[in-house]
Formats: sequence, C-alpha cells, structure tokens
Amino acid sequence: MCSSDLSVNHTNASEQAIKNLYGQIGYIGTTVRIDPVFLESPASHVKVQVSIREGKPYWVGEVTIKGNHLTQDRVVKRLLHGILPGRRFEGPQLTKTRKSLEQGSSLFDQGGSITLLGDPNDTHRDVLIEVREKNTGSLSFGAAVDRKSTRLN
Repeated sequence: MCSSDLSVNHTNASEQAIKNLYGQIGYIGTTVRIDPVFLESPASHVKVQVSIREGKPYWVGEVTIKGNHLTQDRVVKRLLHGILPGRRFEGPQLTKTRKSLEQGSSLFDQGGSITLLGDPNDTHRDVLIEVREKNTGSLSFGAAVDRKSTRLN
C-alpha cells in the first residue's frame, strides 16, 4: 500500500467495519487498532498491522425498560431491533436501536440510553433501556367575549 493511500479517515472506517463484523456475531466489546508500518524499500510503501482483541461473545439476558410512564412496554420493545432475551447481541442492532429510540420515535426525547448490566465475564448481559417520554398531547381551552351588547326593553 502506498503511504498516500493511507488516511486517518480510511483507517477509522476500516477499524469500524471490522468491529461491526465482529459485533454481528456477538462480540460487542471487540477493539481494533490499525497501525501503519512504514517501509524503507520500496520507498513510500506502508505495511498495515491490524490488532484485534475479540473479547467474548454475549447473549441478551433480561431486558428492563424505565422512564415510560405513559407508553406501554410493548410499544418500546417494538423499537428494539432484535435485542431480545436469549438472543446473541449484535453490535449493529444496538446502534440501530439507539438511533430509533433517539431519532425515529415521536414518543421519546433524546437522552435515552441503553446500558449493559452485569459482570463482563458472564456470557449473558442484562440490558437497561431508559427513555424520556415527550409531551405527546395537549389540551387547550378558549373563550370568546363580544363587546357588543344588546339591551332588552
């Protein structure tokens, strides 16, 4: 690879792509580092060293939803994109769920969160989903007063 082909954006995108691939099979804690190794001969060529720490695969334990005072749990669970008890975690699905809870829903404000609970050494991790409901409805009253008055004789 030529050194002119190697950029920080390209390196970051490659690292993220590798993490996403591992995330699809449950390795949501994978870390990836790509380091250039500059060669003296041939001039301006670079070797790329890729370091991957897989971690371990995780499965979804119990899913707890908090902050939904008006919205039923089943409505929130529709936005979870495969984060169901007993299923293997998928990194891209976690990202998709975060986005749909923050942006894609007219029911919730931004500021919700997804937190993995439990010991990182366990194979099953519980999930806490916290949402902040929007004010979805309003009721207003009005009155009208007419200045003209009529006299009855």
